[in-house]
Amino acid sequence: MNISELCIRRPIMTLLLTISITLFGVQAFRQLAVNDLPAVDYPVIQVQVTYPGASPETMANTVATPLEKQFLQIPGLDLVTSTNQTGQSTLALQFSLDKSLADAATDVQAAILRAQGFLPQDLPQPPSFQKINPNDQAIYLVALTSDTLTEGDLYDYGNTQLGQQIAIINGVSQVTVYGARRAIRIKVDVNKLSSLHMTMTDVTNAVGSSTAYLGAGQLDGASRTYLLFAEGQRATPREYENVIIGQPNGQPIYRCFAFVDAHDFSGDGSAEFQPQQSHPDGIDPCNRFPCG
Repeated sequence: MNISELCIRRPIMTLLLTISITLFGVQAFRQLAVNDLPAVDYPVIQVQVTYPGASPETMANTVATPLEKQFLQIPGLDLVTSTNQTGQSTLALQFSLDKSLADAATDVQAAILRAQGFLPQDLPQPPSFQKINPNDQAIYLVALTSDTLTEGDLYDYGNTQLGQQIAIINGVSQVTVYGARRAIRIKVDVNKLSSLHMTMTDVTNAVGSSTAYLGAGQLDGASRTYLLFAEGQRATPREYENVIIGQPNGQPIYRCFAFVDAHDFSGDGSAEFQPQQSHPDGIDPCNRFPCG
């Protein structure tokens, strides 16, 4: 006798068993835990673009808008949010839950390539993107303090030394370094520049070309080979004062700057940490996203 025959021969038992199972199921369903704010990992990709010296309006019109037009063509894209500030644009792309991060990253890369022709030609580097989780926040803050180093030195140490070492730790998704970047500020004597029939474009090109890293080749000896390095990177204000802006009629023109000085551009990145000034590093956890 199988279970089907038993249920047919004894219908009252079958009915009571069905009712009992239904009641137990309803009671168990009512006791299930319900989270009002479930932790959902949305496929989100963040795109960052840097354009030093550009105003927020310039970043929105020349950088964010061309990228947004290309991103809106990606299937499965639910929301695009852009934040523009001086010299930087950040775009957050949120995709539908049924779209994998790998496919989304491929589509974003293709959209960035399509937008290259509409972006400013003098961007220091192409747009970069990373996979993020909007539910993740920095779980650890490291404050760097010093009695001898400047704000720019602290930022360089946190960005090139400490931040890179922390980023390779298993489980760390992202390390964000806040602080004062070191920069050279140049103010041009416009009247002198105009009298020489030159423009700011000439100054920009001259300064940019004077700080490039160029290969100098090598010198082969009888038993040894020497690598040659050109000192093309200028680091002090005095070195920038002697930059040759142009050579009309074979005569070099320089010292067209009203002043050149070095300063630490902090923006909103520095923090006050008792008892002295500090520069924090923010560490985000890695939660089901590839660490990188």
